[in-house]
Amino acid sequence: LAPNAKHPFTYEGFCSAIDHYNSRHAEKVFRMGTRQQRIGELTAFLGTASHDTDGFIAAREYLACGDNVVVDGELYCVPCTSEDYNFDTHTCGISMLENDQSYMEFCQPYTTPPKGCTCEYVKEVEASGQLEGHMK
Repeated sequence: LAPNAKHPFTYEGFCSAIDHYNSRHAEKVFRMGTRQQRIGELTAFLGTASHDTDGFIAAREYLACGDNVVVDGELYCVPCTSEDYNFDTHTCGISMLENDQSYMEFCQPYTTPPKGCTCEYVKEVEASGQLEGHMK
């Protein structure tokens, strides 16, 4: 969607997300109202999304997934504290998963299915090797 866009921000991914949402809702995103209203809705959405994703380059919040690697098509992230994160290089000095720690920063345990996600403790994928300190 943007010149520096990175996974998962592709045109195909955007269209797929719209189709997925619309298949589950009676009110269709970007498909209701006058042409001008639909253009306004799409413009507002893209402006907000661009701001929230640092110009379509931050797939997730930087502290959760700014330091990441894609292996065999899967995205693996190094969760980080602001003190250990280098915002210039987008790298994490110390993973929050080190020493068998768990990560639940984005979990809201008081919001459960179907209104929320099931919270699970996230552990690092590998204790050593290429994915040391990474979560899926």
